[in-house]
Amino acid sequence: MQKSFNFVLVPLLTLCFLVLPVEATEENTNEMIKYALITSLNPSIDKAISEIYKDEPKGVPQWAGWNAEIINIKQLNGIGGSYEVKVRIYPYYGPHIGKGVDEIQLELMLMVKS
Repeated sequence: MQKSFNFVLVPLLTLCFLVLPVEATEENTNEMIKYALITSLNPSIDKAISEIYKDEPKGVPQWAGWNAEIINIKQLNGIGGSYEVKVRIYPYYGPHIGKGVDEIQLELMLMVKS
């Protein structure tokens, strides 16, 4: 009986901790915005990394969004126009085999579909 009780209780407690609301502070809100921006830039960063390492014998390295940094965001054409975003990533091959540091500059434009 004790085993089945633990089998149900542990996942239930884990679920409770995962869905409990987190108090929003300026710090964790800024972190969420940073991760949201990096996640939205993921395809563009992947494309840039593929281009940078296209001739690399080991192939294209991986990178992790949690380890990426936003260096600068510059507004180019006023509000709602395009933006220039500079990110720093730390590419790697496999566990703990770093490839160095890359800074990538991306230009983002607002596209409206009708």
